[in-house]
Parts: sequence; structure tokens; C-alpha cells
Amino acid sequence: MTTLIQDLRYTLGVLTKRPGFTTVAVITLALGIGANTGVFTLVNVLMLRSLAVEKPQQLYFFGEGDSGYDGPFPTGSLNEFSYHLYKKLRERNAALFEDVAAFESSQVVLPVAGVTSGDLPRRVEGAPVTGSYFRVLGVNPVRGGTRVPDDDREADPRALAVVSHHYGVQNLGCDPSAVGKTLVIDNMPFTVIGVAPPGFFSVKTTTDPPDFWIPPGWPPQAKAEPSRLTNLDSYRLDGFGRVKAGVDLRQAQAAISGQVPQMMRAGAGSDLNPEKKQRIQQAYVQLVPGARGLSGLRQRFTERLQVLSLLVGLVLVIAGMNAANLLLARGAVRQREITVRLAVGARRRRLMRQLLTGSVLLARW
Repeated sequence: MTTLIQDLRYTLGVLTKRPGFTTVAVITLALGIGANTGVFTLVNVLMLRSLAVEKPQQLYFFGEGDSGYDGPFPTGSLNEFSYHLYKKLRERNAALFEDVAAFESSQVVLPVAGVTSGDLPRRVEGAPVTGSYFRVLGVNPVRGGTRVPDDDREADPRALAVVSHHYGVQNLGCDPSAVGKTLVIDNMPFTVIGVAPPGFFSVKTTTDPPDFWIPPGWPPQAKAEPSRLTNLDSYRLDGFGRVKAGVDLRQAQAAISGQVPQMMRAGAGSDLNPEKKQRIQQAYVQLVPGARGLSGLRQRFTERLQVLSLLVGLVLVIAGMNAANLLLARGAVRQREITVRLAVGARRRRLMRQLLTGSVLLARW
């Protein structure tokens, strides 16, 4: 330790005597390391990091999601489902999945009044999800409980909400008394039944994670329009499930794809014309690994992020080569000094360690 402290003092003295060299070397390394750190953070969020849920490798989405489809009877690879179709898939595939859940493709921004009388409403993000949502994910609340499938009733007088940990801490204190409090969401009272754990935000990668999770189909449609829970033409849900151990994914995908056209035909009833019949016949479901969640950004920017990662990697290599050239140039300047020190008895190992200390100190700077 005594020798190391001596090396550090000597290196600091050398670096401070040559501020131009030190500044250029530090800036060069900072540009290379900083660019890679920033890009890797983005790549990690969108492409590498798994969801903070139980055994995320068992989760599979029904399609890629974010299809942007707005109309009855989609065709081809289904990315979004009606509530009727989701319920049928859940009922008929208990042998393949431990359970199935769904959430609405788009979050809703709603005014929420606080729990204290006189609080002004503020707009927050809400995620409509089915009652099996937290059970399928294996996410246990830090306070209270979660919703169950029987809670999936639009405009239910027992409307229940699970709040995010951030919202619970900021607005409800996140103490045991938070459970049971009432939030007035879009002029309707919702009872808080649970607070999500701090590491969980959503199954979707989004810049605005939800503040609370509410029943599907909320807010209700206008009275003249059919409810989204009963409207067979409303394809707004992203479905996912937890596959049972030992289930062959290809067989599971084939089984679901065979069921979907039958369910859609049954739901169409007398409204099934030849055009819709042909579209339904072409519908199928693709099981997509869900360990990293669902992200429209990942779908759009994967190739660009790969190119960007390669570019910043080259920048780091160039920065490292520039720093190495600077160190070699400084070593050439110090050649006489090093020769004298060798002549008076300094060991080569000690000199190498001192030079390495200087390089590490520059990198840590």
C-alpha cells in the first residue's frame, strides 16, 4: 500500500504538471466511454432487460401488439383481440397455459381527484387490464391485493384499482392505510385494493408507465355505443399467457391458431358475410417470447440500435487508440527519465506498475 500511495502521488504530480496532455486524454476517453454508456443503457432497456416478474421466460404474447388495427374481423397474424375472443382463449387453453391475461393496447389519460377533500384533479396514466393480469405475471403487491377475473365488469359499482408504487409513495403514503382509500377517477370512485412493488412498471416499454391499473373497457363508451367488453368488433386487447412446463410451443401455437377462426365465426353469428368469412379463415396467432415485455419501440428501432451500437463501439476503439498514442508520445518524452531511473537501480516491474497506475488514473478521471 505504501508503494501504491507513492505511485499515485507521483502520477498526480506528473499529470498536473502537463494539464494539456491530461485534458486531451480525459476528454478523448470520456467521449468514447460516455457514448457507449448512453447507447448501452438504451439497448439494455429495449432489447436486453427482462421484466421484473416471476419466471419471465415462461411468458408469451399472442402476437407482436401495436398493430394499429381499428375495425372488425382483422385477418392474418392477430396482434389484438376482442374481450370475447380473449375470454374464449382463456377458457379453452387451460391445458396449455397456467393462465391468460390481457391489457388494452393504449393507456388512458384520466383526471384523478385526490383522497383529501378539496384536492384538485390531475391527469395521470391508467392501464386497463383484466383481472388475471397480476396473477399471470406473478407480481405480488407490497400492500393489499390485486384484482381477480370476476372484477372484469365495466362501470362496476365495486370498481377496484391497483396503484403503482411511485403513485402510492407520492400520493398515498404507501402505508397499510393506503389500501381501502378511494380515488375519484373520471368522476367515478375507485377503491384502492393494492400497491404494486417498486420494480414493476408495466409489460410494455413506455416513456409514461401507468400510475394505476383499472378494469378493462374503462372509461365507458358513450351510452349510444356498445360496451367495449360486449362489442365483438372491438379489437383493443393485447393478450399474453404463462406457458405450462413441458408444453411444446409449436403445438400450442397450432392449437390456438386452429381455435381462433372458429371463435370469430361463432361471435359473428348472422353478421357473417363472405368477405368477413374469408378474412376470419386467414386469421392465426403467433406466440412471441414475452420475457423482455412488449415494445413498439423495439420493433421499430432494433436495426437502428444495432447499427448505432456498432458505431459507438468503433468510436470507443478509436478513442482508446488515440489515448494509447498519447501515452506512447508521453513515454517517448519520458524516455530519458526512465533510463536514468533504471541506471540508478529501479526495477522494471516497479516502473511498469507506475506507468499502469497513471493509465488507470486517467481512465478513472
